[in-house]
Amino acid sequence: MHASRKIDAQQQYDRLHGPMPDRHDVPAEDRWLYQPLRAGDLAGLILGMRQSVAATLFRHPEEMGALYEVAIGQEDPELLDHTTNIAILMALAAVSDRSPDALENLAARLAARGYLLCFPDGSVRTNPHAARLFSPGQLAAESLRDWKAAIAAVPSPTS
Repeated sequence: MHASRKIDAQQQYDRLHGPMPDRHDVPAEDRWLYQPLRAGDLAGLILGMRQSVAATLFRHPEEMGALYEVAIGQEDPELLDHTTNIAILMALAAVSDRSPDALENLAARLAARGYLLCFPDGSVRTNPHAARLFSPGQLAAESLRDWKAAIAAVPSPTS
């Protein structure tokens, strides 16, 4: 393995196995960022994430992928197989080959940040103030304008 890849692997290991992150209280006035699950689908479901959450997880792609997976999967696990948005698929790819222990660690990190709610039965759900799915009809007029701009920016899959 090249030296730079060894360093990257060590940094990733340290980031995922280091101390738990601090809690992040999402401000109620924080803007939502929207991503369509299916590229070009104006009527389909929308993945929404608060801007401060996205900024926090920007350097933690595994945590972002895990948060996306929970947000989509809690609505309907089959939606994960029908997602065509390249940005969402890239985030999901960061967790696609993780072991159960690694996924549990990611869930614990997201819960420590306040982005996941953990229940005694072992299930998790996203904090609805951090990330969740919307239908276009649930968006306010200003958010609907943001949504239309977001969907116009998503490239269609080539395959």
